[in-house]
Amino acid sequence: MLPSHHSLLCRELGSRMQRLRQLLLLGLALQYSTAATCKPGYGDDPTTSTGCTKCIQGLFSVGGDSAGCLPVTCPVGSMAFAGAVNQTDCHPCDPGQFSIGGQSICHPADCSPGYEMPLGSNNPNDCVPCTAGTYSTGATSMCQPTTCLPGFASSALKATDPIATCKACPAGYFGTGNDTQCKPMTCAPGSAGVATANTPNNCTKCPDGAASNGAAEACTPCDPGFFAASGDAACQPATCPPGWRSNVPSSVASNCTGCAVGTYSTGGSSTCHPATCAPGYFAPEGSTTADNCELCPAGTYSPGGDAHCKSTSCAQGFGAVAGASDGEANCVACEPGYFSLGQKSPCLPTTCKPGFASDVHANHLPDAMCSLCPQGYFSVGGSGQCTPATCLGGFMLPQGASDGNASCVLCAAGQFSPGGTSACQLTACEAGFAAPAGASSATAECTQCPGGHYSPGGATSCADTTCTPGSSSPPGASTATDKCTPCDQGYYSSGGSDTCHPTLCPPGAESADVGATDATASCHRCELGYFSEGGSNQCRESTCLPGSSALPGATDPLANCTICNSGRFCAGGSAIPQVTHCPPGQASPRNASDATLNCSECAQGTFSPGGSTACAPTTCPPGTAANVGAADALAQCSPCPLGTFSPGGTAACNGPTACLPGFASTIGAATVNGSCIQCGGGFFSIGGDSSCNATACAPGFGSPPGATDSTAQCRVCEEGFYSPGLQSDCLPMTCAPGSGANASAATSPTSSCLVCKAGSFSPGGSAPCLPTACPPGTTSPKGADVVDRQCSSCLAGTYSPGGSAACRPASCPTGFSAPPGASTSKDDCVRCAEGFYSTGESTNCIPCGCDQGSACLSSNSSLCSACPIGSFSAGGFHRCLPPLDVLYFLSFILHEINQSRRVTVHWCILHGM
Repeated sequence: MLPSHHSLLCRELGSRMQRLRQLLLLGLALQYSTAATCKPGYGDDPTTSTGCTKCIQGLFSVGGDSAGCLPVTCPVGSMAFAGAVNQTDCHPCDPGQFSIGGQSICHPADCSPGYEMPLGSNNPNDCVPCTAGTYSTGATSMCQPTTCLPGFASSALKATDPIATCKACPAGYFGTGNDTQCKPMTCAPGSAGVATANTPNNCTKCPDGAASNGAAEACTPCDPGFFAASGDAACQPATCPPGWRSNVPSSVASNCTGCAVGTYSTGGSSTCHPATCAPGYFAPEGSTTADNCELCPAGTYSPGGDAHCKSTSCAQGFGAVAGASDGEANCVACEPGYFSLGQKSPCLPTTCKPGFASDVHANHLPDAMCSLCPQGYFSVGGSGQCTPATCLGGFMLPQGASDGNASCVLCAAGQFSPGGTSACQLTACEAGFAAPAGASSATAECTQCPGGHYSPGGATSCADTTCTPGSSSPPGASTATDKCTPCDQGYYSSGGSDTCHPTLCPPGAESADVGATDATASCHRCELGYFSEGGSNQCRESTCLPGSSALPGATDPLANCTICNSGRFCAGGSAIPQVTHCPPGQASPRNASDATLNCSECAQGTFSPGGSTACAPTTCPPGTAANVGAADALAQCSPCPLGTFSPGGTAACNGPTACLPGFASTIGAATVNGSCIQCGGGFFSIGGDSSCNATACAPGFGSPPGATDSTAQCRVCEEGFYSPGLQSDCLPMTCAPGSGANASAATSPTSSCLVCKAGSFSPGGSAPCLPTACPPGTTSPKGADVVDRQCSSCLAGTYSPGGSAACRPASCPTGFSAPPGASTSKDDCVRCAEGFYSTGESTNCIPCGCDQGSACLSSNSSLCSACPIGSFSAGGFHRCLPPLDVLYFLSFILHEINQSRRVTVHWCILHGM
């Protein structure tokens, strides 16, 4: 890797060589250019419109004629910007940059994190470390103040982060956030500095039970027996009553707690001390003297001396007693119904469940030794024993009972018991009979089995028979099937032990099946002419009047009779409805009692094909209607006559129509005025129900649509329209493109067409000649058919403002001329270019034609004059040119070459720079 300053030297050489190439190109250009007067910071450049260009970085120019850009001589740590105006027009490098001076530019530093480059540096290794309280991220970054939070400080050198080196101030010290060291605080007595304090008095009071002398001292907890309130400078002795001690921490003198078991206290600031008691005794909580003793409770013992009761260690089945002085010798064996787990447990009642009891001596288990009480005996559980029952007749006490009477259970059907401790035994009933639950003797309570049940006798209960669905068994059966019989009509049974029940048919229905199996499944609706009240009733004949009949499912002989519908007739009684036989165009009404006698003709707007079909609405289209007695919905529909109308469907033709003047109704009108149509051009109508009639206009006049009189609305035809007169309206003319219809009252389609004048156009047809829209400097010819696409440029020496204007001669002064297609007014002229002249008015600019060494110096005449001394002309050219000044340029090139020799070109090439 090459040293950084060597790399900079090579880059400096490359920059100088680039400027040298630019200067050489500039010099070549100057051979074909004339020198300009440049402002400071700019040098000659004939390739630009001004002849000057801004000096590049590292060069300067004082300006003036034949000004060139020369090298600056900047001091170390500075550089010249582009456009420098003198040799020392230099500026210091920005912070984090360096420069070797002369023509060199400022280069960015590459400092390590924690370092910065001072102003005026000339070497990339001039980096210096950041001081305490500052940091830098390196490269071109300068050292900036750290941004510690209040209560923190940074004293590190070469810091690389704004907060990473910040440390919290310890208790009793503070930091503002901009300090390099934490400073001691000045807290008042009874207070101490908070953590990460940011001011010298950022203090807080000491908590209850602690005190401080202030300044930088921390809060110190009070010793046992002493207290301090928040903000106190010193701890004070407590004032506890005898048997109590001061709590820690404490803020008041009376914040006390009683002494624990086995200890005592005399009060004040005294702590709790151990007491001394006799065997079997202990010192209770809050004792005030050393001999304030009480008896140890069961499960504990005390040998005396230490005033504490310890847990006993009795064997299993032995219980602990109160006041024991030995952990084993004072234990006693548990009685039956009691147990002890040993150790510190006394003898406790067993936990036998109700109906169980324990009779074990010295038992050590709460329920494992419990036994079930036998039948006829009970136990309340726990430590209770098994006791005889006192049940009533028909009841017995089962095993595990918990009560001598309430726990007695009823003997099941087919069993009996005399009561007391007796168990339930089997009864001895005869066939077809059975004993109910709770019997107290073997036969006294036997009863006959009900219908649908049977029993073979003995202890067997009445069981369900197994009759097939639709049959049932009577009471007293001794087998499951021997007495099963089918159910009658109107009754049903689901079989098994079910008896025959009345069916539940709805009104208007019956169940006629023998052996029905469901309350409703066999129900059938009564037929036409029959009725039924429902339930188990059967269907019977109705008694309807002529013209009516009973519908299926009738529930009354007369009340459910309904009138026969249209197209049907009913003879009465139980007779069913029959179809009528009416001729086409007629129909039978409701309540008919004969097939033809009641037929009548269909009204207007209705139809019927005859037979049993009722009169239905016709479906005539709008503007038509059907007469009385129609046999088809559409075939007999006829158009409404003139002056009448119909909306169609079932409506008749009504009139008159109510058309507005200028309108008339047609045959087959659908509404009173909705079918009115406007009379066409050349026709008129007075309105109402009147028709359209021909007008009588003169030639060149036309009648528009909607006329209300034969001549009153006749109007002269406008430009572009014509009319032959009488019943004709004004019609569009048919002129050829480039011709316009600009005359009114025309009588034929082409007789009034005229060719458009120059500056106007027409696309033909009925369009008039309109002004063209030519651009300024152009004009349109005669007979144009488009608005601007036939415009042509005005000749040199003429002008036009555009639109529809023609080209007119210009009026230019001498030396000026109107260019072709560019002038928009008579004085819109331009001066003739160098080498050209004009005599004015509408003449053109023409070449002067001068010989070599002379030029046309004025545009007012063609006179040629010799070029001034020191300038030249190639002949026929438009101007005399000054000579080329190359002496200054060559001296500057030599100066740049000498500057470049200061850098060892050969060394840079060898190292690939």
